Amino acid sequence: MIELSFSAPDPASPRRKTWQRALQVNPAEIPEIDLRYKLFGGAVKFIANGVEIISTRKFVMLADLALSLHDAASRISRREDAAIGFTESEEVILFHSSGETVTIESSRKSEQSTVSRDELLESLSQFVRAVYRQLISDIPGLVDNPVIQQIGPR
Repeated sequence: MIELSFSAPDPASPRRKTWQRALQVNPAEIPEIDLRYKLFGGAVKFIANGVEIISTRKFVMLADLALSLHDAASRISRREDAAIGFTESEEVILFHSSGETVTIESSRKSEQSTVSRDELLESLSQFVRAVYRQLISDIPGLVDNPVIQQIGPR
């Protein structure tokens, strides 16, 4: 079983500033570097078969993670290995494809988890869609941003 979810910071949280900054500019023109490194921080939970891959205590840039997971899903669907890194740390999450399964591991933890390729791809897709919906809901002008369009509906 895979649990992959996120939460945006509460409105009163100082971390909410990473969302409010996007309201100060034209959202359609926010460059990729700002989307990946400066905006839309949140907490993420990624647990695969009881193994914590990403802790909810970790604050990550959600647009960056969604873009990275979108790319990883593309590779995994082609039965290739994939990896994602984090803006906020040196940690890397590795996805090793083998037949109909994928082994997931973190560069910072000794535990790993093996899951079905189909279940992982569905979880990654749901996560990316959820991040997209949250971003567009909170900042409607992002619908016209070419970087955010990469994770939008096709």
